[in-house]
Amino acid sequence: MQPRQRLFQTLRPSYPNVTRRAAALMAAVALGTLAACGTPSSEEPLPPCPEARVLGDADHLVEFRDGPGRDVIDMEFDAEIVQLAGECAYSNGRSALAISFFPAFRVTMGAADADRRAQFSYFVAVVRRSDSAILNKEVFDLTVVAPPNQNQVRFRDNQIDLLLPLGEDETGASFQLLLGFQLSEEQLQYNRRQAERR
Repeated sequence: MQPRQRLFQTLRPSYPNVTRRAAALMAAVALGTLAACGTPSSEEPLPPCPEARVLGDADHLVEFRDGPGRDVIDMEFDAEIVQLAGECAYSNGRSALAISFFPAFRVTMGAADADRRAQFSYFVAVVRRSDSAILNKEVFDLTVVAPPNQNQVRFRDNQIDLLLPLGEDETGASFQLLLGFQLSEEQLQYNRRQAERR
C-alpha cells in the first residue's frame, strides 16, 4: 500500500452534540474509500496532495434573529471554520487519488439565542487548477447544540472521503479543494463589509 501523506494540520477531538446530513456527491467525484494502493519505488518521490484552503469571504457565518437589527444584541450565533486536517494517497496505479479530511468549527452563541442550537451548512468543492472548472460541490448540513452554561463550542465534523479520478498527466497538484460556509447573499455582503473594517 502506498504511504498516506498528511494534507493539513492535526485537529482537536470532536464534541458529541453535533449531527450532520450530507447530500449525495455528483458523479465527477464520488465518495469512496481507498480500495487498492500501488507500491512506490523507494527512489521515486510521492506526488503531492491537492492544495486545500478556506475561502476568505466564506470562512465566517453570523446568524441574526428576524428583523432589521444587525447589532451584537441581535446575533443568534457566530460560526467560524478554524482548521482542516487530512491526508491523501494514490491508488490503482496512480489513476485515482483518495482524500480524507476533517473540517473544524468554532460556534459562539449570541445574545439573541433562544434554544442553544445553531444550524448551518458548509460546502466542499473540487476545482481543476488548469481552467478553474468546478468538478464537484457537496453541501453538508450541521446542527450544533451548546451545552448548558457554555456559550462557545469547538468541534470537528465527521471525516469526508473523496475518490478523485486522475488523467494521465494529473496529480494532486492539478486540483484544489475549497471549503466555506453556504451563505445567503446578505450574509456574504455582511462578511465583506466586516472584512473592510479590519
